Amino acid sequence: LSQNPNNAQARLVLGGIYVKLGNGLSAEKELEHAQMLGVPRESVLVPLGESLLLQGKYEQIVAEIQSSDTLPSRIAAEVHALRGKALLRSDSKAEAITHLQRARDLKDGSLETRKLHAFLLLDLGRIADALPHLRELIAAAPEDLAHREVLARALHISGDPDGAIAEFAILAERQPDSL
Repeated sequence: LSQNPNNAQARLVLGGIYVKLGNGLSAEKELEHAQMLGVPRESVLVPLGESLLLQGKYEQIVAEIQSSDTLPSRIAAEVHALRGKALLRSDSKAEAITHLQRARDLKDGSLETRKLHAFLLLDLGRIADALPHLRELIAAAPEDLAHREVLARALHISGDPDGAIAEFAILAERQPDSL
């Protein structure tokens, strides 16, 4: 960029690096500059939304980061996940669940999105709806025993003591000091 400040792709890459480093403000500036230099909106949309999320600009995400039928499904899923996270942090849980479900429907494989969706269902008291999602989390990341513990507790609350005992037994076997 020092040799060619109008290199749109370099600005896009730099914006992505800033997102990974947690520097939302610098990422936003670079990504907007990249778009101004001709990078397509769909290439900037997700990292720009992530930069806004890092800055706590939830209303701006809801207002500006939109999905459309013309976006590839992977990008549309990520946009819905971003909108779900922003809405959740804005205490719009019902609307957040809609976007997180849409992200899942579009095959967003992000473990974070799936976890957020399952935990939001639990928070809303929709335990029966959350159970299959918790099982998916365990299948996707069997080494993460926290998911198994949440499943065990959800099974207990939902009136399935046998299922809860089976999950707690697995926890006790894999990590005896955890109980």
